[in-house]
Amino acid sequence: MKKNNILFIINPISGIGKQKLAEKAIEKVLDKNKYDYKIAYTEYAHHGTLLSLQASIQNIDIVVAVGGDGSINDCVRGLIGTNVTLGIIPAGSGNGLARTLNIPLNMEAAIEVLNKRQTKVIDTIKVNNKIYASIAGIEA
Repeated sequence: MKKNNILFIINPISGIGKQKLAEKAIEKVLDKNKYDYKIAYTEYAHHGTLLSLQASIQNIDIVVAVGGDGSINDCVRGLIGTNVTLGIIPAGSGNGLARTLNIPLNMEAAIEVLNKRQTKVIDTIKVNNKIYASIAGIEA
């Protein structure tokens, strides 16, 4: 059985600090018989978009946003029009999209959802030429 390649994109300043537990939770819970994985940390605002886009051309099957709704939106922007699946590990303060999709807010439980590889097709919206999968905001 071919393993899928996952890139976890972690926003180190997202939300309430849960993302700091991500590496340990991934190592502990992710099914290594199904997945090979790498971890990348965002280094500046919207860096997740570039990391996701690079992943889509580097044979990555799944990009997992580890952060909040802003981090998810950044990753989605890099994946639009690709065959890469988006995964979510909620680590933000609101986690609106994860709640809507019934993704557990507990990090280890969210990784178990990844292990089951259950997927849903979701809509995105484009506002002022910017793509959103969840909340949309106004930037000054």
